[in-house]
Amino acid sequence: MYRRDGLLSVSIIDGKKILILKGDKSTGKTSTLLRVCSIFQGVADESLVDRYNEYTQDCHGRFIFGSKVVCICTAGDNSEEMEDNLDFISKNNAHIGIVALSSSGRKNKSEKA
Repeated sequence: MYRRDGLLSVSIIDGKKILILKGDKSTGKTSTLLRVCSIFQGVADESLVDRYNEYTQDCHGRFIFGSKVVCICTAGDNSEEMEDNLDFISKNNAHIGIVALSSSGRKNKSEKA
């Protein structure tokens, strides 16, 4: 199943709903998702945010609301980062995953932008 509204797409991958925030580099995807993480940290029953890249501010976040798990992943410039995001969502048994996807990024880390 796939639905697209402007720059927000919704896909079902391995039975999980994945919301994809897509856009060119430097258009605010990461900062928007970091704001969502901040809001979720204030209202979730349990939260964990790992800012694994201080330079880009990219992070993985897991938020528990009752029995539901939501994961947010801000990196998405290449296919390796997207695979990492989907692994994080799967390992945390998330019901919903929210990821950023750069429409102008590299296909993999070894390619020059």
